[in-house]
Amino acid sequence: MIAFQDFIPQRQGPRISFKGYENLHELVSRANRWVEQHQIDVINIETVILSHLPGEEESPKVKMDAPSMALSVYQIVRVWYRQSSAISTPYTGQTTRLGDTHD
Repeated sequence: MIAFQDFIPQRQGPRISFKGYENLHELVSRANRWVEQHQIDVINIETVILSHLPGEEESPKVKMDAPSMALSVYQIVRVWYRQSSAISTPYTGQTTRLGDTHD
């Protein structure tokens, strides 16, 4: 069975600017640790751009400039993997799947 796990930037300090969130390098490191700890059979890894994070009211402070407009977005890491019957429960940690409503 195919499954995915999203690694969403976590706050690391006061919410003043994007500097208060994990950067892409930190997200990739966290994804690598999860893959190693759980011996995940990775199919693909991608980055996904979101206008806001689940549960966030405002868009983040990272700007991507386009002609005549600026857009603030979050970049997350999504790991697609083959889920075997040996994996009984998914990793919970601080990583959440998009759409989860658990607080």
